[in-house]
Amino acid sequence: MTMSVTVRQLEVFAAVARMGNVTRGAERAHLTQPAASMALRQLERTLEGPLFTRVGRRLVLNDRGRWLLPRVEAVLDGLRDIEDFGHGRPEAPAGDLVVGCSTTIGNYVVPPLLKAFTDAYPGVDLHLRVGNTEEVAAGVRSGALDGGLIEGEIADPRLRVTPWMRDELVVVTAPGGRLASRRDVEAAELAAQPWVVRELGSGTRSTVEAALAAHGVRLEHVRELGPTTAVKGAVAAGMGVCCLSRAAVVRELRAGTLVEVRTTLRIQRWFRTVTRRDERAGGLLDTLFDWLREHAAQDPLPGPANPAAVSPVSPRDPGEHE
Repeated sequence: MTMSVTVRQLEVFAAVARMGNVTRGAERAHLTQPAASMALRQLERTLEGPLFTRVGRRLVLNDRGRWLLPRVEAVLDGLRDIEDFGHGRPEAPAGDLVVGCSTTIGNYVVPPLLKAFTDAYPGVDLHLRVGNTEEVAAGVRSGALDGGLIEGEIADPRLRVTPWMRDELVVVTAPGGRLASRRDVEAAELAAQPWVVRELGSGTRSTVEAALAAHGVRLEHVRELGPTTAVKGAVAAGMGVCCLSRAAVVRELRAGTLVEVRTTLRIQRWFRTVTRRDERAGGLLDTLFDWLREHAAQDPLPGPANPAAVSPVSPRDPGEHE
């Protein structure tokens, strides 16, 4: 049988699917924009239909494209294995990897680890995309992301979610706040305070609301500001209290611009890895996730009261779920 689909067309399709537009996909595939556009048109013509839907200035995979992407990536992975075998290359991990991180992880947990990872694996070209938990899960689900690191709960039969690290959340207020010098503040009194919170879809927000609900209370006065930096700034200015990962506020606690509220409420959660269920085992993503588990164990994130406030866990921990 004569094959009409070329490897170059598959490479362009995968690159455009990952990057969301032809120009950036062409750069990733090391082609000019016109050449990438032609390859994509030829592939769609051969497959007798479009693979993308245009949404604004972005190209988003349609249902046909979503079906095709994991199969194309499996083909490209297999061809790279064959090429490495033919050249007698060592099996050092190499290639492009696009990983989504929910906000706390992307801004406060992963950055200190990135240089060490890229030094250890110089052949891996790692791209990070930061969004909230729902956005990262949606990216993994659609194939726009190879995998993700998230903070919130995700229940989706198409995704595999595995514990990575345990995280401690702390309630903080301004140094002059009415709860700043109190001890043993109960959940009900906390819930009655003015709160500054992240946007809906945030793993941090959903974790806090679930913890309060377990005590039979819910937030009464909420001001939604979105980004963690905005939330911290508003609380430092005296607008209320918030609950964030200790990793996100450790500098402010040390500097004294925020104060930890001493509460009876204890909130811990898992940082988790998320992949598609059809993800091939043993690839670059496993290399990254295994490395992160190992090095998080060596370099736990500091906290002012507990140096191991964020602690790594085994993927076989009872908290694992799929």
